[in-house]
Amino acid sequence: MIICNSQIKHVTVYSDKAAVIRIGTVKVNKGINLIVFKNLPKLLIDNSISISGTGTAVLNDIKIVQIKDIITDNKEIEQLKAGKSELEKKLTAINDQIAEHAHTRNLIQSIANKLTSPAENTEASVFNIEKWKHLISFFKEENELNNNNLRTLEIQHKTISDDLENVNFKLKNNSTNNFITYKQAEIVLRSETDTELELLLTYMVPGATWIPSYFLKIFQNTEKLICEYNAEIKQFTGEEWNNVSLTLSTAKTNIGGQIPELLPWRIKVAENYDSDENIDVERFDKKRKKATPVLSSKVSPLYEREEEINIPVTPEVTVSEGLAAFSFLIDKTTTIPSDNTLHKTTVLISELPATFSHIAAPQVSEFVYLWAEVTNTSKFPLLKGETHIFMDNNFISKSKIDLVTPGKKFNLSLGVDESIQAKYELINKLEKNEGIFSKKRKINFEYKLSVANNKSKNIKILVKVNTPLSMHNDIVVELMEPKIKENSELLSINELRIINWNNLVKPTTNNPEIMVVKFGIEFPREMNIEGLLD
Repeated sequence: MIICNSQIKHVTVYSDKAAVIRIGTVKVNKGINLIVFKNLPKLLIDNSISISGTGTAVLNDIKIVQIKDIITDNKEIEQLKAGKSELEKKLTAINDQIAEHAHTRNLIQSIANKLTSPAENTEASVFNIEKWKHLISFFKEENELNNNNLRTLEIQHKTISDDLENVNFKLKNNSTNNFITYKQAEIVLRSETDTELELLLTYMVPGATWIPSYFLKIFQNTEKLICEYNAEIKQFTGEEWNNVSLTLSTAKTNIGGQIPELLPWRIKVAENYDSDENIDVERFDKKRKKATPVLSSKVSPLYEREEEINIPVTPEVTVSEGLAAFSFLIDKTTTIPSDNTLHKTTVLISELPATFSHIAAPQVSEFVYLWAEVTNTSKFPLLKGETHIFMDNNFISKSKIDLVTPGKKFNLSLGVDESIQAKYELINKLEKNEGIFSKKRKINFEYKLSVANNKSKNIKILVKVNTPLSMHNDIVVELMEPKIKENSELLSINELRIINWNNLVKPTTNNPEIMVVKFGIEFPREMNIEGLLD
């Protein structure tokens, strides 16, 4: 038996598992050789194992064996136990301090209640406002100090609790009743000569995942967006990934590749149907099963018996697009411990062009909102994920984006821009009297839409206002201003009677950009209508 001392060279992380490549060098003798890779994770998926490498030999057999050893001297477990004891002591001390501060808060409140309760002595006392001011200030300061200390302690409590949970997780996965369980790969090779082989052992292991996240940094003066594409990786596979080459894949390995079968939709006479006619109903397909997608993730063995090993390592690729997935190769080595916590690594940083504009709907909100239209000019797709948006290095908000392939555009809401104001005001309402015998009422409304730009440069803005939409043939709405004979990029109205006003607004001193919206509503005098302003 020859022990192959290997190390993890490369890991491909999927949404629910990882493909691990270990590399090791062994000297084999002429004839049959048994090569053993020890200390593989106990979660390893047995039928995912494969072997490749450089050199000339013939593979006879490969199998996975589960090993259970007694722990005689495990320094790692002793260190974990010592760390656990220390964390438990810290947690006890934090709990005592939290209880003390909670007691102090209750004491301050009880003193305040006593001072503000009616006195038992009914004799009138002189009210000293300065003393009351001093007391109020004292209680406010003490409460604020106590609450701040309490919040700090609660944060420390959460941090220590998380660390303790991770230590317990590692202890649980490293030892059970002084035993350690792992797997080993046993490989039988036949060599024609004494030689040296470089072997690559590949296997799949569950307990790993990754999600994309983005830092989007926007600079208004340059109209550019810096996109920091990050991956948050978490794994509890039972082995440490130290200084490994890392690939992130979007392939869905948990869904089978078999296309589901769509069965015929048959209808027939019910079996308990009672009729005078003698109907021969064919009883057919009684045990028909419902068609469902195959969800098995079974992987066929990646080797064949008597296979000659002479396979070069696949060249590294920065980004690749398969038929149904994308893969990203991180251009630096990465360390991801098996601690079940998220670890962030930067995939790439790309500069993308952005066009800024404003949008307002002053009938429903007094605020004007800034948004950006961004083009993904990189060679990489932006996957669906969470975004952290910064404007001129100031954090604005968190949001989400959907998949954006290269060359496509996407929009980002950047929050309220308080330097722009849009107002929509009713300036005139007039009911035209056509005579006492008229059967119609007509009411004219006149609004003033104004946009003030308090910036030092021109801004583009889309303002949306709605005019009444008639839901009855006898209710006639006539738009008198603005006159829109046909829709244009500057001014348009849609089937819902919403006016879109796209405008380039210059810096305003005291002269905002103004548009008048005027319309009339005509309806039968005896008709009661809803939605009409009083």
